[in-house]
Amino acid sequence: MSRITQELKTETKEHILEVAARLFQTQGFQKTTTRAIAKQCGIGEGTLFNYYPTKDDLLIAVFEHIGAFDDTLDHASIPKPPDLIIDIALDPIRKMNRIPRTFMLDILISSIRLLKKKPGLFHRLAALDYNYINAIKEKLIIYGDFKGQKIDAEDLAKMIYGIVAFDYIIHLYESKDDNAKLEADIIRKLKALITPYLKEGMPL
Repeated sequence: MSRITQELKTETKEHILEVAARLFQTQGFQKTTTRAIAKQCGIGEGTLFNYYPTKDDLLIAVFEHIGAFDDTLDHASIPKPPDLIIDIALDPIRKMNRIPRTFMLDILISSIRLLKKKPGLFHRLAALDYNYINAIKEKLIIYGDFKGQKIDAEDLAKMIYGIVAFDYIIHLYESKDDNAKLEADIIRKLKALITPYLKEGMPL
């Protein structure tokens, strides 16, 4: 019986997250109330708070769901190290590009507000960034050669993150730019950045 109860709890939590994401997307984060989310879920507002104590917690959970790096992806079919590293770097962007731009802007602005309001929640967002950087760093350690260089794999991973994050934020504000152009620009920059640090003889 306890196993079924846990399954129901998991299903309810996931359902709340799905409904919240949909309402945030259609109505905006500020205009969406926890009461409206609970009503759409068919539960009481108090029940919702058992899973997500505040609307801010829900926002972070939605962003974690959208932007989380998936380290289980199969990149075995990508033979060239630069393309493999770039594919990993682009994974969160490709996920977020499936979400309406206005919604992502709303999430971004609301998340920044949390920096002062609730630093603990903001740190959860930062954890996503660190996971992303570490995943890239692991590949750079395998395929890169940093002997005699002024930077190491972690430095380069952070530089890759900086390019991807900056270009994506600009993309959100530049409505004339399409997703294909964003990806092409990032690929061009990352190839130029990564190639000099690859081990000798690596296929390009």
